Amino acid sequence: MVETIFGMPNHPIYTLGGQHFFAQGGWGNALAQAQEAATAHFNTRSVGTNFKAIVDVVEGLKLNLQAGIDYRTQNNTDIGKSFPLYKWDNSGVVYYSIANPDQNWVTKSDSEGTHRNYIGYLQYSKLFADKHQVEIMAGASHEDSDIDQFTTRAEATFSTRACGDWDSDRLLPCPITKPAGTGRSSRDSPV
Repeated sequence: MVETIFGMPNHPIYTLGGQHFFAQGGWGNALAQAQEAATAHFNTRSVGTNFKAIVDVVEGLKLNLQAGIDYRTQNNTDIGKSFPLYKWDNSGVVYYSIANPDQNWVTKSDSEGTHRNYIGYLQYSKLFADKHQVEIMAGASHEDSDIDQFTTRAEATFSTRACGDWDSDRLLPCPITKPAGTGRSSRDSPV
């Protein structure tokens, strides 16, 4: 969404004939992105808890216990889908927005984390001879976290380059062949 934030659409949005999205002089076309790009999803859930207990053990001696547990999950799907932006007169593609024309991607990540903190201390308070107040405290604390994260990315190799074939205002894809050893397969249809 970087182009949407920093490259708000200039006018006009469409080419002269209104058939295609206009390239707008190198700036992103936010309306084109909103209409043509794939929708990404990001979900976050978080729960935080705090517990505290104070116990009078004997006269003047208190036990203080505290615990906090925070649990958080994130699910993210980021999709990069290429689409063409055209010259004003519809004579050709100026550049492609979001992704390269022969590589669209989907990145999926899931994470889950738990953070825990524990505090415990004893506090002793005593008044001697009605004028000397003495307080002593001793304690300990502990914190730990568990984080599990999984991320995967898939790339589809295809092209939406103008081959000269149009079907109902939709640019037909061109076959792409990648060199051997790239780990990507060849496709001739869009994702």
